[in-house]
Amino acid sequence: QVNVYTPTATVWGTQPRLVFDPSNSSKVYVTWVECQSQTTSCSKIKVATCTLTGADNCATPQTVTSQSGSDLGTPDIAADSGGQLHVIWKNNTAGKIQYRRYNGTSWGTQVDAVVDSGGNISYNPALVWSSGGRLHLVWYQYNSTSASRRIKYSADTSLSDDAWDNGVSAEWVAPSGNYRFTGGTDEPVIKPGIAASGTYVYVAWDAYDTTTTPDNQFVLVYDWSTDNGTNWKDPSPGGVSNGCGTAGDGCGIPDAVVFDNNPTYLSPFTSIVEEDTLRPSIAISGTLPAIVWHYQDQVIDENGIYLVVYRMYSGASWTTPITITQNIDYDDDGIGEDTANADLAIWSNGDLHIAHMGLWGDTAVTGSDWDVYYRGAVTTDNSTDGVNRVYLPIVLKNSQ
Repeated sequence: QVNVYTPTATVWGTQPRLVFDPSNSSKVYVTWVECQSQTTSCSKIKVATCTLTGADNCATPQTVTSQSGSDLGTPDIAADSGGQLHVIWKNNTAGKIQYRRYNGTSWGTQVDAVVDSGGNISYNPALVWSSGGRLHLVWYQYNSTSASRRIKYSADTSLSDDAWDNGVSAEWVAPSGNYRFTGGTDEPVIKPGIAASGTYVYVAWDAYDTTTTPDNQFVLVYDWSTDNGTNWKDPSPGGVSNGCGTAGDGCGIPDAVVFDNNPTYLSPFTSIVEEDTLRPSIAISGTLPAIVWHYQDQVIDENGIYLVVYRMYSGASWTTPITITQNIDYDDDGIGEDTANADLAIWSNGDLHIAHMGLWGDTAVTGSDWDVYYRGAVTTDNSTDGVNRVYLPIVLKNSQ
C-alpha cells in the first residue's frame, strides 16, 4: 500500500483514477480532485507519479489546474507511449469537459474538449489512449428531452499539440424500441465505459427498458470500431453479422442467465448512487472485449442483492455470463452481501483484474460501510454439474 495523498481536517482528495505507463509497467499515474472543504469547493485537479519498484513511493503531487470558485469533478487520465500524460475533467460550474497535456517537462495550455449548450449537460467522461495514436473520449450527454440524450464519443488525433481537435466523433441514441436513457429527476445518470487497443475501440453503456416488469430494468449495449473510432459497428467483433439494428442504436449484449433469456437487468432507481444502473466496465485483450457490470438479483432475498457479472467475447460469440460475487458473505452473518460498481482491467499476459465495492454489514444506511475489494486471476471450470465457477481471492479489504 502506497500513500499517494495526505488529507487534512478540511482539504480532501476524492474520485481517484489511475493508469499505468505503457512503456514502464512499474510506473503508475494517479489523478484526483482536491476539495477545499472536505467534499465541497472542489477546485483543483491533482496528479501524482508513483514508482512500483523496491521501496514503492509516490512523488509530490502536481496541480493540473486550479480554478477558484469552480466545481470540478470526474477526472480521468491517460498516458501515451511517448511519455506524455493526458488529463480530462468536468468543470460543472462552466458546463465543460476540459483537457490538459503534460509533455514530460511542463503542462501545456488548458483547453475545452466539450462545451455544453442547448440545454445539454455532460456527465461521466472517460478517457483512454491507444497505440493507434489517438486519445478516445466517451461521455453521457443529458438533456431534459429524452429523445435528445446521447452517448457521445470524440477523439484527439494529434497528441503533440495543446488542443482537442475532435477530428473523429460519434454519438448514439437509446436502442430502437421501448428504451430510453435515464438522468431525469430522481433517476441515475449513465456512466459509459470505453477501452482501446491498437485500432480497436469498444464502448459500453446501458439503457432503461420501459416495458419490463418489475420496473427499472436495463439492457446492456455496446458498439465497436476496428479503425480507431473512424467508423463504428462492423458486422460483429469477429466479422460475422449479428443484425444489431439501425445506425446509432448500438448492439445489445445478449444474455443467457437471468430473466428468462430476456437481456434486462434489475437496478432500482431508489437504490444508492453507486448501484444505480448497471455501470459496465469494458476492457480489451488483443482485439477481443470483456465486460463486467452489476445488477440486482431479486431472487437472493426479499430485498434483492447486487451481484457482479463477467463475460467475454470469444471471437465467435459472447460467452455465458459468470457471476463473480455469488453468495459473498463478508461479515459472516449468513446473509449474502451487495457487490457493485466493478472496474475491469486486463494485464498484457491476459490476466483479469477486477476492483469493486462490497457492502460490509446489513444496510447502506446504518451499521455497515462500503469497502473496496480487489479480485484477480480469473479461473473457470466446466464441472459435470454444468455450473461455471470462478475462483477469485479477496486480496484487499479496507473495513472501518
